[in-house]
Amino acid sequence: MLLRRINNLILILIILLSTGMYEIAALKGSYQKFSELIGAGIIVFLLLLYIIYSNQERIRQNFAFPIALILMSVVFSMFMAKYSRDQSFSNTLFAQRGMYYYLLYFLLHRLKILPGDLQKILVGFGIIYILLFLLQFFAYPKYLFNTYINASRGTIRIYLNGSVYLSIAILFSIQQFFRLNKTKYLILFLGCVIIIILTGGRQTMAIMAFVMVLFLIIDRRVKSKVFLALLGAIGTTMLYFIFQDIFEALIYRSQIDASKGENYIRILAIKFYLTDFNKNALSYFTGNGMYQGHSRYGMEVMSYNNIGYYFGDVGIIGNYVIYGFLFLIGVIIIIVKSFQLRIEPQFRYIKYLFFVTVLGLMTAGSFAQGHFIAGVTCILYLIDVSNTSTNQTLTEINIQQKNQ
Repeated sequence: MLLRRINNLILILIILLSTGMYEIAALKGSYQKFSELIGAGIIVFLLLLYIIYSNQERIRQNFAFPIALILMSVVFSMFMAKYSRDQSFSNTLFAQRGMYYYLLYFLLHRLKILPGDLQKILVGFGIIYILLFLLQFFAYPKYLFNTYINASRGTIRIYLNGSVYLSIAILFSIQQFFRLNKTKYLILFLGCVIIIILTGGRQTMAIMAFVMVLFLIIDRRVKSKVFLALLGAIGTTMLYFIFQDIFEALIYRSQIDASKGENYIRILAIKFYLTDFNKNALSYFTGNGMYQGHSRYGMEVMSYNNIGYYFGDVGIIGNYVIYGFLFLIGVIIIIVKSFQLRIEPQFRYIKYLFFVTVLGLMTAGSFAQGHFIAGVTCILYLIDVSNTSTNQTLTEINIQQKNQ
């Protein structure tokens, strides 16, 4: 029991560090970057201890190969940053610190966190995200966090690290509500929906709405789909009138962007990063490497940001330009296997999480962000534990882990 609690606390600390301590403004200096590095250091240190001193049995690691490909891409791109961009190895090692959180997947298989405990931790961080968002929302214009905050589109747009846990919370809550019919899950679901609306992200709202409809259509526990569709229409109408200013601002912005056609800034950025940005043909395979802000390479990228060409706006394409072909293949294999592997019904919401991830790939470079990687490796571990190909029930796995 004591070891179980210690392992849970270790994971909570690692997740917290992966968010850069939520970039709290009261903490001065480069604490965010160093806290991410400390979290990665804890993972490497504990993993080495387990490899050297522990010989315990582990369940099958279904995602070891694609994660190995991603880690190989990190190494190859580092050399390209050195010899093509003249950025030192030390700068690149520090700049790509978020990628080291892929090692958390292997550590989780040694910590053997109980599935129930892990689920509570992930949803708990989703609730923390809601609370911190609301705290910043009502404190504005005072900045409590050193993150992107902008009053536009009829709302205050706030992008905190750790939004993956908000996605987990919303999908978990809607599944649990239909399984158990408990009000607390409905409250959690509505809280998540309100945060997504207040964020003012057009694609995020569209994706989550689509996935919710998909859930209602596919899930076998939802009996009266016509009645639920009616309730959904009524609820959507109510939300529209409550947040009418936000929705009207989003529609207006979408019309402006659509009118630009091929001159839309994201399309121009994609064309640039896939052509002129690359210094040589080999970089299409190895990637260009992660840039460090104060290096000459980093300042070059910043100059492109000044004209609106942001890596963050071109999603998985930006990740590919940085980390190369092996990274792209690794991500694709992870997504495909997450859909292929059978899992316990109580974790079925995980499948919908990857629907959300796939639909957002073109505008969100999440697979290269430490706070997202920490969350997704936890999900991949859950898939491994609950995968029925282990020929064990989830109850049996829980009993075995508790006895170790």
